Amino acid sequence: MRTAWLLMRTLRWLLWIAFFGYCLHYLLYSSKHLDHFGHLYLSTEIAMYGLSLAAVFAGLLELMLRDKAGIVMLRDKAGIVKNAPAPAGLR
Repeated sequence: MRTAWLLMRTLRWLLWIAFFGYCLHYLLYSSKHLDHFGHLYLSTEIAMYGLSLAAVFAGLLELMLRDKAGIVMLRDKAGIVKNAPAPAGLR
């Protein structure tokens, strides 16, 4: 389960990077994403909403897999979250 959690964590970060990269591309070349009425192309809308929605969904799945893998998040006195050591069976 720990491997699935790491894969989902990686997927979440890749989806967010892709989303912000696509947003940067839109900011730099917005004319390529607009039709002659000034409306977004359907492919641009699907990419912008789809990538962000997929990243949020992957984050929720990551939390679920973290609980199933038994990964505990510890807090120190200052409230900073630190990873707990993995149980002996998961190392």
